[in-house]
Amino acid sequence: MSTSSTDTTAPSQKQPPVPSRSERKACHAKRDAYFACLDKNNIAFPDKRGTLCEDLRSDMFKTCPEVWSTYFEQLRTMQKQKELAYAQASSK
Repeated sequence: MSTSSTDTTAPSQKQPPVPSRSERKACHAKRDAYFACLDKNNIAFPDKRGTLCEDLRSDMFKTCPEVWSTYFEQLRTMQKQKELAYAQASSK
């Protein structure tokens, strides 16, 4: 039985490159612009936006890794749900 330094059990999937500092900065700027549009239009949850802010959302998905963009929207949804829960609890 010989041992090998490479792991043959893992599928060979190429990992996407890690964004550079300038790419991350551009990504966060696009996210912030998109979220500012949602806030300006009083849209708490990204899935309730209809066609509003679609161009800014597309820019975010083009600039950021897709996993990040999806995470940003999920995080905003969770944060807004928490804010609503706190507001409802404090009004009782």
